[in-house]
Order: sequence, then C-alpha cells, then structure tokens
Amino acid sequence: MSKISIIVPVYNSEKYLSKCIESILGQTERDLEIILVDDDSKDKSLDVIESYRDKFPDKIKIVKNDFNHGAGYSRNRGLELASGDYIGFVDSDDYIEKNMYSKLYELLVSNGSDISITGMDLRYLGLNLSFLGRKIELPEGTFNPKINKEILINTRPSCCDKLFKRELIGDNTFPEGTKWEDYPFTVFMLALSNKISIMNDRDYHYRINYSGTTCNDMRGRNYFKQFDIFNVSKLLEDNLTKSNLIDVFGIELKTIQMANALARVRDLSFKPIPPLEKEKIVLELFRMINEKYGDWETNEWYIRQKEKSLFYRVRMERVERIYYRTHEKQKIKL
Repeated sequence: MSKISIIVPVYNSEKYLSKCIESILGQTERDLEIILVDDDSKDKSLDVIESYRDKFPDKIKIVKNDFNHGAGYSRNRGLELASGDYIGFVDSDDYIEKNMYSKLYELLVSNGSDISITGMDLRYLGLNLSFLGRKIELPEGTFNPKINKEILINTRPSCCDKLFKRELIGDNTFPEGTKWEDYPFTVFMLALSNKISIMNDRDYHYRINYSGTTCNDMRGRNYFKQFDIFNVSKLLEDNLTKSNLIDVFGIELKTIQMANALARVRDLSFKPIPPLEKEKIVLELFRMINEKYGDWETNEWYIRQKEKSLFYRVRMERVERIYYRTHEKQKIKL
C-alpha cells in the first residue's frame, strides 16, 4: 500500500509518454504508486508503459482497456486499483516538477485539508503560453469553500493540478463516454470539501498537443462534441442537488457552468471549420448558454475576465464578432 496513487490515462501518447512517466518516477516523494491505464492506444504507448512496468514492477501498475472508452472510464479504472490514501492525476502528454507531490502532500496534511492545489502552465514546443488562457488568480492559503465560495469559480476545473484525500472521493467517479469529464468531478470534489489548501507554484505543465484527443475532436464533424459541455454541467448540478449543496452553491454554479461553456465556444471559434457551419454552431451554443445560465454578455465574471486578461478579451471579442454577424444574418432571414 502506497501513500499516494497517481492515475495516468494513456491514449496515443507515445511521443510524450516517457517524459511524463519519468517526471512521476523522479518525484522527491518516494511513497507513491503509478497506475497507467492504456485506453486501447493505436501507437506504441502500450509498449512504452510495459517497458517501464518491467523496470519498476513494485512502483507501476498497468491496466489495458479492451477498446477506447475515454479518459473518464480510464480514471475510474485507476481509482478501482488505487491503494493510496491520497490520489493524484496526470495526463500522459503532460509532465510535472520533481517536488510537486511532496509539496502538495505536506500542504494537505499540515493543514488538515481535503484537497491541495498547485499552479499549472500551458506548454507548446517548449514555450510557456499561459497568457493565452483566462486569468486564474487564486489566493494562497487554506480556505473553506462553503464560506469562500469564489474559490469554486476561480479554481481551474482540472483534476491534474490537485491532490485529493481518498476519503473525500469515496465512491464518486468520473462521468464516462463524454468530453470534459474532469470538470464536474473536480468542481464537485471542491464543493464537498471543507478545507482546500492552495499554492501558486507552477508545478504542473500542461502540454498543448495538436495530435491529442481534444484537438482531434475538432476534426471532421467531431466538433459537435462541444455540446457535451451541457451534459456534464447538468451532471454537476445533479450531484450538488443530491448532496444538498445546491442551495449553498446555486449562484456560483451558474457562473461555473457559463464559464466552462464559454470556453468551449472560444475553442471552437479558432478551429478550421467551414465558416457557415461554425457560425451556426456558435449561435446555437450561445443560445443554449443564455437559456440555461443567463445572459453571458452582462455576466459580472465574464466582464471581469475580459478586464483582467488582454488575450482573453481579444479571443472572446473574436467570438462575439462571429456571434453578432451570425445573429444579424438570422434576423435578415426572418
């Protein structure tokens, strides 16, 4: 039994996989296990992880999915095998700093927290492109999210820059067969917790991988997967309701749902999709956002985000131009 279990879903990550695994094996925190779940990769990813398992049989466990199920299913299989009292997640094309888990563990235990969080940056060809995303500003310290509710809104909805107490996770799982599966899981864990400890060290390096699943979902007609965001947002809402937390976080939930839906519209607007089709989808996404979460244009969070980050504002103003142009066309047709 290990102190920390690190779960890594693997799919067609041969190019980056060794750096990912080496960064986990090189952790200054030695009492950990690595659970590598191959999601029926079509490249040589399985060969890579098997070679590491052969070298470190006491450290590494491997699971082979019978066919490609997606990251949610793979993370759930990892949770089934995990023996640690604390759970971390790393994506197979990313890498981490060598003391990330020792710092997260010390932060979590010393404060009696349920979750500890570090910082994350965006990497492409060795460059730090974090300025391209929305500005994530978290205060350092330990907080009760039921009191400091803005933590839920401002925390990145990724499971990878965090260490979770296994007791907190319990029987909860990731949604399967959908994109954006870590968003409802992570936000629900934050809502369930009573103490969250935060440091702003950028220990997790998220690699922008144009051959990965997220980018490939924009090819062909897979970009309709963007609408999955509404399904996982509903799952989050259902979990909060079942746990009697909807009255605590009802206002924050709408902003979180809107923020994540707007991110999908932003991503879609920069993809090589036929212009007329893109306009129709953007208009439909905005229609659904307005219907489900309220007026996105006047939302205080959205306005503040554009004020905080020049690049976020520039990118979203491009989205707005697509929206208004399409909306005007629709009115002319009517």
